[in-house]
Amino acid sequence: MLSVYAIIVEINIITMFAAALSPRIMATLMFIAVILLYVRLVPGSGPKAQPVGRHDLIGATVAMLPVVVIFGVVIGGIYSPTAAAAISVVMVVAYVVAHHRLGLQDMVEAMLETAHNSGMILLVVFGAELLKICMSRAGVPQAAADLLENSGLALMTIMVLIIVTFLVLGCLMGSLSMVILAIPFCWPVVAGLDYGLTPDETKLWFGITILVVVELGLIMPPVGLNVFIINSVARDVPMRVTFLGVMPFFASEIMRITLLVPFPAIALFLPRILQ
Repeated sequence: MLSVYAIIVEINIITMFAAALSPRIMATLMFIAVILLYVRLVPGSGPKAQPVGRHDLIGATVAMLPVVVIFGVVIGGIYSPTAAAAISVVMVVAYVVAHHRLGLQDMVEAMLETAHNSGMILLVVFGAELLKICMSRAGVPQAAADLLENSGLALMTIMVLIIVTFLVLGCLMGSLSMVILAIPFCWPVVAGLDYGLTPDETKLWFGITILVVVELGLIMPPVGLNVFIINSVARDVPMRVTFLGVMPFFASEIMRITLLVPFPAIALFLPRILQ
């Protein structure tokens, strides 16, 4: 999703990944806090924690190495995203072959699935670029930007309106569809406003904020698509209980968005250091 957004607004993908790191760490810490608080307030709501053995800890650390390598070398500017992905593939293949978990048939299936997914992503990006060009030629984003600029609304009010719009769309559409259809329309509006940031910083801040909102919309009642998917896995759990279960995480994400909007430095902290 970050890559698709970066291509649409024409921002460096590496910088986009760097901007996403701090908000992701924040999300992880907030989710951990939500779980700890909920388990303390509702005893018995979670399984009893089991001690983690040394073997399990080593296995989990080794399994995370490809992810650490990708983000570390990409954000550090050592390799391009393509080169980092290739290195990670070699590491994963070496690991599964060493543990006798990968046969020739598995390798062929993995390559075919990779080709299928890559082709799908390229077609999606092509469609997004085509839509952006058509809307730009029709003057739709420019007209919307002029309308909002002359509306007399405060800058943060306009951002809140955009966020609410994406939340509503999240109840009805998939995240990729929202990014492809709505970003070419909304980005020119934001780009025409002065939030006290450089154009590239505005792209980073707006992108991280909106992508968080997009994912949040997928669990927002009453039609959160991801909640229905979760409920289909646990068919014995009523839909009402499933929605209630995601509400603490929904609240933590609302809190994260509330911090990201007025404090762009949360997302821009690492990109500014890397510059």
